[in-house]
Amino acid sequence: MADKDKDKDQTAGGAAKQAGPLDNKVILLGAVVVLQVVLAVGLTTLVIVPRLGSGHGSVAEVGTASPGSTEELGVLLSLGEIIVTLQSEGKQARFLRITVDLELADEVASTQAAARLPILRDTVIMTLADRTAEDLNRPEGMKGLRDELMRRLDEKLPGGLLRHIYFSDLVIQ
Repeated sequence: MADKDKDKDQTAGGAAKQAGPLDNKVILLGAVVVLQVVLAVGLTTLVIVPRLGSGHGSVAEVGTASPGSTEELGVLLSLGEIIVTLQSEGKQARFLRITVDLELADEVASTQAAARLPILRDTVIMTLADRTAEDLNRPEGMKGLRDELMRRLDEKLPGGLLRHIYFSDLVIQ
């Protein structure tokens, strides 16, 4: 009988010696997951978001100038998605899908441009239809396209209301 009591004491004492803070694997796993989430949120907030810059702001942020900026940003007007067939020398047709946004001086300019939206879209379509895929695949070709669109669209708007042109989506197929 004494042997049974001795075995019970050793078993109870052995279990007490083995139990430690790392034995509960659920708590340890939970602590690791919480630590990873805190690190991910911290890195995103402190490192990644500041590097994105103000160009990825929401529409509400577009109307305000950034600190230290000498020029106030204008109002954006989207011409929507435009799909055109590009000039091609081969038998296979090449297509361009593009979304063009115009930066205008103010809300009044945006209203005036919105009234001329079909004219502005037609101007963009006709300008793009004269280009080839090879023209648009070069950086200087895109800059030339932007300059030409700026000139042609500025002619269609009264009083120099157009400040800048942005390509927010561009796919050549």
